[in-house]
Amino acid sequence: MKERLDAVDIYAIVSELQSMVGRYVGKIYQKNDEIFINLKDKELFIKSGKWICLSKYRQKEEKQPPPFAMALRKYLGGGKIAKIEQYEMDRIVLIEIIKEKIYRLAIEIIPPGNILLLDEEWKIILPITHQKWRDRILKPGEKYIFPSAKNPKKISEEDFMKREDILNFLIENGVPRIYAEEIKSYEDFRKFIEKIEGKKFEPQIIKNSEFIDVLPYSLKRYEGYEKIFFESISEAYDEYYHSIKKEEKEKKEEEKERIERQIAKQEEAIKKFEEEEKRYREEGDAIFANYELIERILKGEEKEKIKRKKYPFIEVELPYIGKNMIVKIDSRKSVYENANDKYLKSKKMREKIEGARKAIEETKIRISKFKEEVKKKKKHWFENYRWFISSDGNIVIGGKDARSNEKIVKKYLKENDIYVHADVHGAPSCIIKAHDLDGKPLKISEDTIKEACQFAASYSKAWGQFTACDAYWVYPWQVSKSAESGMYLPLGAFMIRGKRNYERCALEIAVGLVEIKGEIKIMGGPPSAIKKLAKKWVVFIPGRENPNKIAKSFAEIFGVSIEELQKVLPPGELSVKEENL
Repeated sequence: MKERLDAVDIYAIVSELQSMVGRYVGKIYQKNDEIFINLKDKELFIKSGKWICLSKYRQKEEKQPPPFAMALRKYLGGGKIAKIEQYEMDRIVLIEIIKEKIYRLAIEIIPPGNILLLDEEWKIILPITHQKWRDRILKPGEKYIFPSAKNPKKISEEDFMKREDILNFLIENGVPRIYAEEIKSYEDFRKFIEKIEGKKFEPQIIKNSEFIDVLPYSLKRYEGYEKIFFESISEAYDEYYHSIKKEEKEKKEEEKERIERQIAKQEEAIKKFEEEEKRYREEGDAIFANYELIERILKGEEKEKIKRKKYPFIEVELPYIGKNMIVKIDSRKSVYENANDKYLKSKKMREKIEGARKAIEETKIRISKFKEEVKKKKKHWFENYRWFISSDGNIVIGGKDARSNEKIVKKYLKENDIYVHADVHGAPSCIIKAHDLDGKPLKISEDTIKEACQFAASYSKAWGQFTACDAYWVYPWQVSKSAESGMYLPLGAFMIRGKRNYERCALEIAVGLVEIKGEIKIMGGPPSAIKKLAKKWVVFIPGRENPNKIAKSFAEIFGVSIEELQKVLPPGELSVKEENL
């Protein structure tokens, strides 16, 4: 199954995309590492490191576009597409857009993949992902350097004839394996190149009960397979990619449902084990409570107490805590031995319960990963901002920029809430809500205030400059948008009147996986709150580690995307202080 475009796919797609040259760039949308660029009545779809084609499958627009999408809108929106080309017959697409200046979009389909916004001097304005190699650095301000490329069009007959291992020679020089396997001579190779350059495409999806491949040309290896032909290259590649994506989601959904059924069975088993554990324990207690009575029964007395007899077992009726209960005892054993047997069985049930609960926890960890992958997770209102849930259960939110600072104060600061701000220019406005996740009223404790102050300080510019910082809290009536006479309050700034209550805060941010209303979320906030709510967590302090490198390594550990982890990291270089993973 094809998961990534090869050089021939890209050649065909770029050839067809020439019809987009001259069009103006409309709105640009982003979901994780997928980009959609509106081109009037068409949409260009880009999946970093994997795919590019015109598409009809754009999903619902995000309310708050990610930073990369915002940058693309700023620099490319309204610009005219001047050129779309494939670099050196390699898996790199370059789109040149003319606005006030010339800008370029470099789309790397080579793994690990990237999408980069470049200026006219080939300097990187912003990549979708920061990357670093020995000979290439992909981050803002760096000169964009192409990875080493091999153009199969440049293979000479002399070079071809020198090699006996034709397959590996062709692959080394940029011919995709699927095509190289059908080339047995230089004549075959020339026909392959001529076919590409002729641009007489036969876009098709190969099927065999399910989608197997998508191609711009027919191949011998797929003779006898079912084929679906399309009018355009993009139509075929768009249908293939999104059908495969849909199939994968459905399979994950089925797997998630299977795991949920497994959890239900495990929980039912626990219920049964608990009932048996209680019964055996109470039977043991009842035997000891009726010690003398059972001794007489074992001696052949009190026969009326025997309800059933099948050697060596007898069932007797015993009084126990205001009720009578039927208990099976072994007539060959003493009273003590019978009671001990019951307690041993009770202990085994407890061990089974413990094992089943452990299995459920492991299963829940597995299902949490599916919840993140299957369809988009439900987004709560506070996730549009910086946020965390305090140790006591209060929702705390903070602005990401001047606009969101303005919005959260005007829209969400209510009478019983508390406003928090770090004593640093440009720090986020933060609000402690006087309610929990369900909207139920919840008093704001001293611990929650301290946590919110640490949150405000750690997500400010103080990070990377200090190890501690002052933050203050005030009541809503002290926060105003009305400036003093002769003063001007810019967007996101507020006038604070009256006493400010200061807290000295260590600059520390923890990150962990928490469960919010049945969904697993990655949450960043003060260590005390994260440690209380998350089973797996890591605490960061200002340091010298690149945040993108940190995000990449810990995203895999937490089972989230790099972008999701980047959103909750503090603003600057950092180091790991402690972890529980």
